[in-house]
Parts: sequence; C-alpha cells; structure tokens
Amino acid sequence: MEQGYAVESIPETDSRERGSFRLAGFWIRLLAYIVDLVIVGAISHLITNVLYSLFNVENGWPLLTVSFSYIGLWGSLYFILMTKWMGQTVGKMLFGLKVVRQDGAPLDWATIVFREGVGRFIAHYVFLIGFLWAAFHPRKKGWHDLIADTYVVYDQAEEERLRVTVQSV
Repeated sequence: MEQGYAVESIPETDSRERGSFRLAGFWIRLLAYIVDLVIVGAISHLITNVLYSLFNVENGWPLLTVSFSYIGLWGSLYFILMTKWMGQTVGKMLFGLKVVRQDGAPLDWATIVFREGVGRFIAHYVFLIGFLWAAFHPRKKGWHDLIADTYVVYDQAEEERLRVTVQSV
C-alpha cells in the first residue's frame, strides 16, 4: 500500500482578499502618515509627562533624549498593533485606506512586524527615500511595502459606501 499525504480542502470561506483594489498614491498616504505622526506625538508626550510626574522630574531637558526614543517605541507599537488589528492606522481610516498583502492572505504578525518594524525603520532612516519611493514606483510601493509584499489600497467597503449615481434630467 502506497503512503500518501492527506490533502486538506480549502473551505469556501477563504479569508483571502478578492478582487481588484485601487492603489493609494503618495500624497494621500503622506496625509495619513502626518495624522498618524500627530497621534504618536500626542501619545508619546502624554506618556513622557506621566513618567516625569512619577519620578518628580521638574525640568524635562535631561530626559529629552529619552522622550525621543519613546516616540520611536510608541510609534512602532502604534503602527504594528493598529495595522495588525485593524488593517489600517487611524490616519489610513480617515482617508479610507488599508494595508493588504500582495497574495491576498490575511495580514499576519510576521508580515506586519517586518513591514512596520524593519521596513519602516529602513525607509525612514535612509533620508526618507524609502517613503518617497512610493511617489515614483509604478505600483505606489514604498520600501516597507516592497520588503513585506504589501500594498496600501483604498478600502473597497468605504469606496462603495461613498459611491453615488448621478442621473441626468
């Protein structure tokens, strides 16, 4: 008797993204990123002020360098957690954008950490060229998208919600 491998059937409720998406361009992504930076800055400022209060630090200047590192820490957590749980950050939500994998599979932790951690770090710290790359790439991909095989697209549900039909009189 020949030994074989069991083949699992793919359920009909496959969670892959289907269909075509409209790619988000550089400028709309930049606006979403600016919104996210304001949120990260506010969160970092709040946490830093709480820490200053806990340790009775009156003059924050000696710890200013620490607060800048907190922005990186809180920013990384914000981008990783929001993208994993929601598929989008608050900035992307405001503009009807989301992150999808190139193969249509659901966003997993490895993809998100690689995109938002490693990819964003490289894109940001090489003179922001990695972000500007999206302006010139034919598929509107920044370095962090290229590294993680992701796209930033317009959310189809949001586009459908905002769609109107104009009838001539």
